[in-house]
Amino acid sequence: MRHNASKRQRYDYLTGCLPLKFISIKSYFFYLRIMENIEQQIADLKSQLTGDLFSDLETQQKIYELKKVLNPAIEHAPETDEDDGCLYCGS
Repeated sequence: MRHNASKRQRYDYLTGCLPLKFISIKSYFFYLRIMENIEQQIADLKSQLTGDLFSDLETQQKIYELKKVLNPAIEHAPETDEDDGCLYCGS
């Protein structure tokens, strides 16, 4: 899946790429709410960052775990992360 995939493309990927006609609209909007909730959690966590790498370590880990839910490809290809602030696992 591309790193700049739309919410619709991510939904297709997570649901096994089933055509929309096989998925209820209610399920689709439920998925969108979940994704928006995760994006809001990431924004809230980013607002808590202090700029000190060691004190922010736990917060950064939480952000990374949430990002993996949104885009599972970043676990094996960190360069696909859309966030400019990603440290690419220290590399």
